[in-house]
Formats: sequence, C-alpha cells, structure tokens
Amino acid sequence: MEPSRTFQEEWEQVIRDHMARFQESLSPGEKEQIREETLAMKRFQVEPDPPEAAASLPKLSIGDISREIETIPTDPAVIGSVPVLKHDLFTNGIAYLDLAFDVSDVPEELQPCLPLLGKLTVQMGAAGLSYEAMAKRIALRTGGLGVNLAAGLTADGKNNWQTMFFSVKALYRNVDEAIGIARDILTAGDLTDADRMRDLILEKRNGLHASVIPSAHLFAQMAAAAALSQSARRNEQWHGRTQLRFIAGTADRLNGSREKLRENLMRLREMVFVRNRLHLNLTADEEGLKRLTAAAGRMVDALPAGYPPIALQEQTRRAGHIGIAIPAQVCYVTKVMAAPPYRDPFSAALFVLARQLSNGYLYRHIRVQGGAYGGSCRYEPLGGLFAFLSYRDPHLTETLTIYGDAVKSVLQKPVTQEEMEKAVIGAIAALDRPLDPAGRGYTALIRELSGLTDAARRRFREEVLGVTPERLQETALHYFPPAEEAAVIAVCAAEERLQKANEFLEEKLTLEKLL
Repeated sequence: MEPSRTFQEEWEQVIRDHMARFQESLSPGEKEQIREETLAMKRFQVEPDPPEAAASLPKLSIGDISREIETIPTDPAVIGSVPVLKHDLFTNGIAYLDLAFDVSDVPEELQPCLPLLGKLTVQMGAAGLSYEAMAKRIALRTGGLGVNLAAGLTADGKNNWQTMFFSVKALYRNVDEAIGIARDILTAGDLTDADRMRDLILEKRNGLHASVIPSAHLFAQMAAAAALSQSARRNEQWHGRTQLRFIAGTADRLNGSREKLRENLMRLREMVFVRNRLHLNLTADEEGLKRLTAAAGRMVDALPAGYPPIALQEQTRRAGHIGIAIPAQVCYVTKVMAAPPYRDPFSAALFVLARQLSNGYLYRHIRVQGGAYGGSCRYEPLGGLFAFLSYRDPHLTETLTIYGDAVKSVLQKPVTQEEMEKAVIGAIAALDRPLDPAGRGYTALIRELSGLTDAARRRFREEVLGVTPERLQETALHYFPPAEEAAVIAVCAAEERLQKANEFLEEKLTLEKLL
C-alpha cells in the first residue's frame, strides 16, 4: 500500500464538484434562506452574551485568590562532589530520583544524537544482561525509568541551561536495586545489540512522524523560535522537525552507518554521564531520603569524574519565515517573538496579557468566527518567547492578519476591568497548577537550574495580582512594536496552501518539505 501524492487535490475537486451540483439544485428561495441563516450565525458569533446571562454564572474574584506562593521544601547538599537537592515530601512510600546532566557544550554535530542516546540508554541491555533481562529487572524493581531533554533561560535572561534528565521511581524497599539499575544503564549500557537498536530507531522515527499532525502547532512554534535563542534552538533540535529528519535519515542509512552511529553514541556517553556534569534531585519523606542518599552515593562513586562543561558562545541563526509542507487539510499558523525574561519589570503584565488575548480576541476571531479548533498565545518567561498559535485552522493568511489585529486591539484601547480580572485569574491558575510529589520535586530542580528564587516568584505573583488595564496597555506599547519587527512566522500546512499564501504575503515563507 502506497500513499497517494494527489489525494488532497482530488478530494478537494470532489468537494467542489459536489457543492457546484448542490448549488445548481437550489431554488432562489432556498439560496436566500441559506444566506439569511449564515448571516444569523455570524451575528450570533460576534454578539456578546446578554448581561443577565453572564451575571448568572458563578465566578471567582481576585479577592478570592491567595497572595502567597506555594513553596517546595528544598535542602541543598552534596554527595561525593555532586550538588544535590533534597525535598522532604509525603510520597506514600515512593522515592523519586532525578539525574540532570549538563549537555550545553556537546558538539553541534552530536546534539541531534542526544534524544536517541537517552532512548537507547533506558531501553537496551546493560551490565551483561540482555534487553529482555533488563526489562524484567526494571519492571520488578522500579516504577519506571524516564528520560527527557530540556533547555531554557535563567530568570535574569543572561544565561541558558541545556540538560538531559533521567528519572527513576521505586518503593522504599526497592530503592537500592532501582538506583543500581540506573547506575548500570549509565555506566555499562549495551550498544552492541544491532537488532534492538534498529527496532528502537524505527520506533522513534514512527513515533515522531505520527506526532506531527496532532502536534503540528508545536513543530511550527519550535521551528520559528529556533532562530531567536540558543535554548529554543536546542529544543527544536531535540524535539522538532530537525530531530525527525535526523532520525529518519539515521533509519534510512542504518545498514551502512551503524558503526559510525555507535561510535558517536559511545563518545556522547563517555562525555555526558560523568560526575562533573551531574545534579541530583531526591524526593521522598525522611525515611525515603535516607535510603535515596545512601544509594545515590554508591551510584555517584561508580560514575567517572569526567570534565565539567565548557562555556560556549551562543550560536545564532538568521531569522526567516518558514513554511513546512505536511500532508494536512488544515493549517497550523505560528508567529513567535523574543520576549523579556522572568525578572523583567514587564514580565508579569505580559503574562496576564497573553491570557487576555487568548481568552478574548484570539478565541473569538480564530476559533469562534474562523472555525479553527484553537487559537491562542503564550508567553514563557523562562523561555524568553511570546508565541501566537492556531490549531487545525482552515485559514492561513487571515490568521496572520488576526495576530496583528490582536496586538492593535490592546495598543489602541485598554481592556475592560472585567476582562483584566478574568485574565489575572487565568494567569494565577497557570501558576498554581496542582503537582504530584514527583512533579513538585522536578519543578524545584528546574527552578534551581533557572536561578528562580521564591523571592522572585513572590514579586511576580504580586505584580500579576496588581495588574491594571492601564498597566496592560503600557506593557503592550512597550513590548509589541519592537518585538514584532523581529518576529518569525512558521506555518505547517499542505504545500499548495503555502504556495497560495506566498502570493499574498509581503514577506514570503521559505518552503520546505517535512522530510
């Protein structure tokens, strides 16, 4: 079975022919009825709800919100020269360990290999055991092993961090065995099983490929953001279209380049899995922390010392608008701008403004009137990015116009007090998302890597709660005009839609195929 390269064009022609026949079958009266119903629907979409209907809904007020931040108990320590964070939390008898390895100075040509290294590390054999034996050992003694790569900015915006995380969880009685497993996969992982390696590479390729359509807005956002900061560039290399292309190419060339790939993975493992790049994060109650500390000490002793990461100069890329051709009948339209860091005086108001635009102008014009599944914007203070996004969007150029109009709407007129209060409550909800014990411990680790203190979080929360309509407009006037000058657009859509859009766009999209 082979996919058709002309399916979309043929399907659209079928629809056009069907609609033409349907139109011919209508009487003048039926056409007028359809026109009136369409106008009525458009009026319904743009008219606000009656005040009495809106007033009948229960709602929070800003006065209902606590002004206190939730803190995570954190005790800094050192185990065998490795910095450690300990979090004394009730975990119902489950111990959590995070290992964070600094990968910021991994050579550029090896950066795309890091996600594959993580996957092979936790899903192949180790310490003389086959994959099957290791899988049984992991299932018996742990609640699972995880791996992830992430990058971000420090709270002051002056530096970035790039980290490979491994996580393991286990019942207290299994902590020694579980951390022994982590030690074995990091120090004695088996990369010689060619069949297992091939299966995992194909699995990763297929998983990435299958994620494109449901997550194309994120692929587009990463593609646009990659030109704006080093941390965003890394996230795109590890999780975006660059990673998909790398894995697809690796799978295609595997028979002829398996030894070279294995050499690169071995080189990476020797460079990254060392004490001098490691931070540990332990989450459990007092009893669990004692067990974790002892077992983690033995694991640290087994790791080679290695060398600490070397500070490298950030590499920047020339920003250009991108059109990524994917097999889809809808569009995923993003516009990304560099944004101030967490500690910037305007960051709290910009955080609220993103909520207000998402729930107000963008929701009405992109989702309700435009027919997209979703339209929003997001500001990431610890990423230094502000992004407009649409999801499963029937429009492309019209959506880009809406992004510009949304900005104009807040530049020209302050939001109402009611709109502002809704946005503030939404912003606080984002800050106060509930977390399980593992999530709380991991969040504390990210804050440590980002240099985000509780004092800075308190100031941010106070500024969010103290926002006024005038402050939102002041922030918009300060931020958007210069930011839009350097904004980057990226769109995932069918190639024909991208080509058609370029006929109307003043700044053209550089078209590229996904693969």
